Amino acid sequence: MRGRCVAFALATMASAMAPGAHAQESTPAGDLEEPPAGADEARGRARTLANDGLRAFRRGDYVEALSNFEKAEAIVPAPTIALHRARSLEKLGRLAEALERYGAIVSAPVVADAPYVHHRARQDAQLEMVALEPRVPTLTIIIEGTPGAKAELTVDGRRVPYEGTAVLDRRVDPGQHTVEIRRRDGTRANGTVSLTQGGKSELRLALPPPRKSASSEEEEEEGTEGASSSGDPRVTWSGDDQRAAGWVAVSAGGVGLGIALITGAGAIAQGADLDARCPEGQCPASAAADVDNHDAFRAASTVGWIFAGAFGAAGVILLLTAPDDEPGPEAAATVGPRGVSLRVSY
Repeated sequence: MRGRCVAFALATMASAMAPGAHAQESTPAGDLEEPPAGADEARGRARTLANDGLRAFRRGDYVEALSNFEKAEAIVPAPTIALHRARSLEKLGRLAEALERYGAIVSAPVVADAPYVHHRARQDAQLEMVALEPRVPTLTIIIEGTPGAKAELTVDGRRVPYEGTAVLDRRVDPGQHTVEIRRRDGTRANGTVSLTQGGKSELRLALPPPRKSASSEEEEEEGTEGASSSGDPRVTWSGDDQRAAGWVAVSAGGVGLGIALITGAGAIAQGADLDARCPEGQCPASAAADVDNHDAFRAASTVGWIFAGAFGAAGVILLLTAPDDEPGPEAAATVGPRGVSLRVSY
């Protein structure tokens, strides 16, 4: 009796692959039957693969059965072959895939004049899908953080459809699974969950803060340039620019120091001469020019000392606070009508 049932199943699959044939018109075939003479070579190959798949399924070799049914369906996408493919997936424990395959068979339209076995395969798929659905586990994935555009979600290393939602329900096979969400910048979060038949579980994936991308840095630089061009007097230097400005300020301070020393020495020498010529601070009219020179030297020396102190100190601060590769102190100069001011932020 069992052998007759297998023979009948093979015969129905054969009739499904024969265009225009109906089940009642087909001749029952054994599982070793060769393709009919004159049949299309591709359809003959599909029928042979389907026969091999049925024999493998009957002896419990569901891996080989699935392989043969997949190859046969790629040649002839008949509902009968698709049904046995879904059954093989179910036997292998790949319940989520089997449920999808049953659903695909049910949702695929079957023309009214299709062979009876096509309509019967669709009805069987509907019944088996209803029976299987309660056994397929449901996993609710909760994503904390902002995934951003084009984030990828994978289950056991395989990408699954993801539209950026915070909560996603997936039908998956029983067993242990690893789920990962990855942003475009490479930041990711993953977790592992174990599911049983008919079970429902939740898995939370907490994404870390996103990395600062090169595009956002460029946008910030453009924004800074736009602010400067719109009249913002503040200028922020990079590390190299700040060091260069620091050395310029130190050099300017050195020039001021040189002027202070030279003019100071002149003022001292001129003052010693005037002390000798001007007893009790009273200088003759002939010494008037020397007194003016002495005052000029003193004024120039004072300005030189102020210049040296201001620019020398600014240069030292710029050099000491110049940032390296890591973020560090920031120095900014403000140019205004009342002079130049230096601000250092830590």
